[in-house]
Amino acid sequence: MKQAMIDFSAKARAKHPITSHKAAERVNKGGKLTEQRLAVLRAVQNHPGYTAKGIGVEVEYTGGKAEWAHKRMKDLDDASLVERKWINSMKERTCWITPKGIKALGA
Repeated sequence: MKQAMIDFSAKARAKHPITSHKAAERVNKGGKLTEQRLAVLRAVQNHPGYTAKGIGVEVEYTGGKAEWAHKRMKDLDDASLVERKWINSMKERTCWITPKGIKALGA
């Protein structure tokens, strides 16, 4: 499987305390953040139209943690790798992979 060609590095906001900056540095060095984001992106690709909660179940089923979907979905949306669409009168959002997300996975 090809590795995604996306910058998944964690960043802390300038106003955040030094501990936030140290945590961002730690997850970047360990590769955990990239692993989590890729797991969520693959789950969105394999289960288009699921909510973040449903994606979390699928991530957990493949060995990850369900909370990754909730924590990483905004990152993927901000990077234009997924698109979230409101349903049920704006109470839930479904998740869809974008062409950029497909390209990032090398599919």
